Amino acid sequence: MAALYLHASTLAGSRPRGIGPCVGYAVTEAVRGAQEAAGAANLDADRAQRSIGRVEVLSKSLPDLSTKAEDAEKRAEAGLKEAEAAQKQAEDLLKTVEETSYAAASKSARKELKRLETDAENHYKSYLSDMKLSRVPPVDHAAQVEELKKAEKPYVDAEQKVEATVESYNSLAISLANEGLVGAAGKV
Repeated sequence: MAALYLHASTLAGSRPRGIGPCVGYAVTEAVRGAQEAAGAANLDADRAQRSIGRVEVLSKSLPDLSTKAEDAEKRAEAGLKEAEAAQKQAEDLLKTVEETSYAAASKSARKELKRLETDAENHYKSYLSDMKLSRVPPVDHAAQVEELKKAEKPYVDAEQKVEATVESYNSLAISLANEGLVGAAGKV
């Protein structure tokens, strides 16, 4: 029992050197040691309680052994007090270990949370910049069509003028040809 208590008290007195998996292991071992010490203290208290009961039964039934029984009873009571004191110390140790482990885990969790928030913020910024780069402005085809119409208008106008001129010359040629045929036919 004393070895368990000594083991648990050395773990409780040690301070964590850094935040990480070693702290969790040390805290787990300290809690386990404290629980074992508390269990051992409970067993000793139960044994002492049974010893006291046996001594009382023996002292009543055997008057000759009353002095020996009284000595055994005193030893059992002393053992009970020692076990109760060890149990109290184990409970205090367990409370200290829990507080220390909470503080260490809390500090570690805050650091991890800060790191995750920073990573998330950087990822979000990267995502936004990727989205801006991937945007392609829509092509305004209406503006291009208008520009093409403006650019081809002089050519279309010129083509229409040429067609009108060709039509005019064609009809003139036909009327001249008709007059020449009519005049030639009249001579014949």
